[in-house]
Amino acid sequence: MSANGISHLTLKRDRQDQKLAIAEAKRQGKTVADNGTISGSVDPTKPYARVLDTFDASYLPTRYNATSNTGALVDNPNTGGLIQGRPWGYLDDGLYLQPYSGYFADDVSWFATATTTGTASTPSTFASASINTTTSYQYLGYFRPPTTGDYTFYLSSDDAGYMWVGGNAVSGFTTGNATASNPGAHAVLEDSGTVTMTAGQLYGFRVQVGNDGGPGEVIISFSGPSIAKTTTFTNYVFHNPNTNGI
Repeated sequence: MSANGISHLTLKRDRQDQKLAIAEAKRQGKTVADNGTISGSVDPTKPYARVLDTFDASYLPTRYNATSNTGALVDNPNTGGLIQGRPWGYLDDGLYLQPYSGYFADDVSWFATATTTGTASTPSTFASASINTTTSYQYLGYFRPPTTGDYTFYLSSDDAGYMWVGGNAVSGFTTGNATASNPGAHAVLEDSGTVTMTAGQLYGFRVQVGNDGGPGEVIISFSGPSIAKTTTFTNYVFHNPNTNGI
């Protein structure tokens, strides 16, 4: 058999499945023989082992027909699921939080060219945090729901704040499609939005908030099936350290 047991496979779909299986096994600390045989148990010290339960070709945006090399591609949008950003690499705990110098003033594209300030961090709890005058924060990463069902996400901010959960958090985010939003300059306001989620899948997560002047504050919380409203996201949020978030 050829190395990794891939090139001998006839169907492109089967070769893709084998690649994904090998990638999953290696990231979970299992042993992969030269012929592609996988053995051993999951190494719980491997960070990726606790982030994703499985890899599968069905998570790709399209896949080869299972019975033909030249057959029509099967459409597989996976709305709201792992397709959003396709985080196939190593993920760390927490969201990636970066402060920026200046006030974004409801311009969600401002962060792409803004000047960073202070030190980035990777928090998993989001109780009340102060924001310096004329400073803005952006949180980036993924939310992984433990149970299938409806999750409500809350954003309290002074001043403007926006939160996106799902596909819009990865790309195409605007003030109009935010899951929760507190536009303009104001004292602390809270808004919320509800998203239906599937257990174990990763959903893009982005928060932008800023302080135009005076005291500034941000609080991020959520509730879900059997989970009371909480600011503790430990074991539920992750980020890609290679891309500073998503």
